[in-house]
Amino acid sequence: MKKAIAVLLMILLGAIPFLALPSCEKEKAKTPLVLFLGDSIAEAVAGPVPLTERESYGYYGIIGNINGYEYYNRGVSGSTTATFASYVMKKDDGVNLVKTLISTADVIHVSIIGNDLLNSYDYASLLWSAADGDFSAIREKKRVAKSNIARALDRIYELNPDVTVILQTLYNPANENSPLFSSYTRSGLATRGYTPADYHEILGSTIRIMNEAFYELSEERTVTTKNGKKKAPFRLIDVYDEIEKVYENDKERYDTLFCEDGIHPCNEGHAIIAELLQQELVDMGIAGKDTLEKYKAIRLAQLDRLYADKTDVEPVRAAINAAEDMRGVRVAYFDGTRDVVADAELTLNFEGEHFDETQEYRFTKVKVMGYDLLGAIDDEKSSLVFRADGSVEARMTINELTMSALKLAISTMTPMNLSVDYRLRLIDPYIHNLFPQADKRDILSILKGFEDGYGITFEGIDLESKSAKTLLATYRETGNVIIRDYDFIGSQLTIVYRGQYRLGRMTSRKNGETYTALYLNGGIDESESYVRFRYKEDRYGEKSVRLLIDVAEAVIEARSK
Repeated sequence: MKKAIAVLLMILLGAIPFLALPSCEKEKAKTPLVLFLGDSIAEAVAGPVPLTERESYGYYGIIGNINGYEYYNRGVSGSTTATFASYVMKKDDGVNLVKTLISTADVIHVSIIGNDLLNSYDYASLLWSAADGDFSAIREKKRVAKSNIARALDRIYELNPDVTVILQTLYNPANENSPLFSSYTRSGLATRGYTPADYHEILGSTIRIMNEAFYELSEERTVTTKNGKKKAPFRLIDVYDEIEKVYENDKERYDTLFCEDGIHPCNEGHAIIAELLQQELVDMGIAGKDTLEKYKAIRLAQLDRLYADKTDVEPVRAAINAAEDMRGVRVAYFDGTRDVVADAELTLNFEGEHFDETQEYRFTKVKVMGYDLLGAIDDEKSSLVFRADGSVEARMTINELTMSALKLAISTMTPMNLSVDYRLRLIDPYIHNLFPQADKRDILSILKGFEDGYGITFEGIDLESKSAKTLLATYRETGNVIIRDYDFIGSQLTIVYRGQYRLGRMTSRKNGETYTALYLNGGIDESESYVRFRYKEDRYGEKSVRLLIDVAEAVIEARSK
């Protein structure tokens, strides 16, 4: 029961915001096709603020748009080198087309290896050992990671011998207040005579060893061609060194480069990676034309979209226009907006291709993290509707049996501390990303952020009830979501999403087959949306849609009513 409740909470408060990430139907460029793979740094879901700006803040979107590439992001948060090696073995599924994209890409960029270190069960002891000068365990992790990367590269080149692969080194995000150093880890370091001033170097010593995997692999697999030239197995951009330069020369700026979780790059961190990657593409001779002007246009559009009503943007605009390179644009934009809260309200744009008539679907599969949740949904009261005007509405109503089980669990397990017992606190570092205008200690403010920023509302919750007011007050005081009674939950609970959709076409470069996709929301750049349904109609006229989100192991399918 505890696991089932945890999964339900994840759906309610974790995965749902992704339904509102921005999109735009892609206009297919002829050249080149660039594919982004790897972990959460590549995926750019954790970090960009607000999250609805992922396409303009994530380095993949910057690179794709300023160069006019046909580009796709298939990064998966949480990926280790082992799971990445497995990922590149995937077959095509829906409109994700992983195998096809790997097979036909001109360039594949990969961010990987960080989770091999951070997800280690012995992470604290690794840092203690590093402080003691013992790197044997971390070198073993590097050895395994190198083997996994080699296996992934073998598969990529098996599918696409002519592709250029670009890897990047792992950066060091640790400062004195780094969340990467728990109280347990800090205590162990303190007994060894280390202070927070040493944290950056201690973590750096382990990261440098992990990064050796890239250099060793490059050296070991470099070959000499028939004309006597050296050919490396991949190109490598040194993100570690670039971030270290910021740490050494501008500590105040360095402290703003990362998300509250102390791991992921925020907006400017992504911009720095984009600068390095763009220079690599210039060196390769495949950078687009007028990229500086296009980069300026992206930032100027963001000024108008996010800050025009919040501050005087004219000095920032002038500084961006005067910039002579991408770095100058970055510095002008982020220095000019650093202390201003972005406007994160959802802007709907119903332009584009839509269905000729309303399409209504019933859910036939809802699976998340291995849990089949279709049985928890009231089939008669739940639906997915795409209208001819471009609007979309999804309703998921929890059925009576599940509601009874939920209320029984609350009554027998109260008080329920969702923040601790069900790990809801893991969401805390990302509240600012999701809802930059929200008060982090005010649930009502967060719920308003769901509605204003993502078009998501929750029906069946009585926020005026006594138990709800107690819950709100407790959260304000302690930061913990504690349920002591369920009288604030009505007889039904419904998650409602309202937004926009756009029909898109994806044509495989491999076999010429065309797929129809339903892209949800936004339209700020040239990318796909994070959430994309594949649409099919069989020979009998039955219509179906299928959604796949790798990070949550989520599959949602629906058929026409």
